[in-house]
Amino acid sequence: MLAALAACVAGPSDAGAVPARAILADLHSGADAPGVRRIADAAQWQALRRPFARRRPGPSAPEPAAPDFSRESVFVIDMGRRASLGYSVSLAGREARLKDGRLEIRVAWEEPAAGMLQAQMVTSPCLVVGIPAGIHAEVVVLDAQGQERAREHRR
Repeated sequence: MLAALAACVAGPSDAGAVPARAILADLHSGADAPGVRRIADAAQWQALRRPFARRRPGPSAPEPAAPDFSRESVFVIDMGRRASLGYSVSLAGREARLKDGRLEIRVAWEEPAAGMLQAQMVTSPCLVVGIPAGIHAEVVVLDAQGQERAREHRR
């Protein structure tokens, strides 16, 4: 009983693992710099997915279902503008971590090895991630080594 009361008082900062899912990944978000941004509603989702839908490789590629914003918070993780192919960002696992009042989303932040030949094409890779709604914490994106790659700047 006392432990349950302590958990309620501590709040979400001590909740630990939070389910996370990759909704969409793309090579062209249009973002110039690394960052993370929240998609708050269906109108923002439609504005985000419209350019992605135009680039779908055909009818065989399914379009992701729109998130249910009453049940899920949605974030776009941007790598920023890159001068070549070989960059990508993907979810590293199926959970995020709520720790010290912030939500840590771990990703595989892939960059081409130095000296590797890459096709010269401007890209801006991104990942769209969903987590359960109701978590009101600052969002920080960490790579596999724990290096901070992006942070949501809340107003």
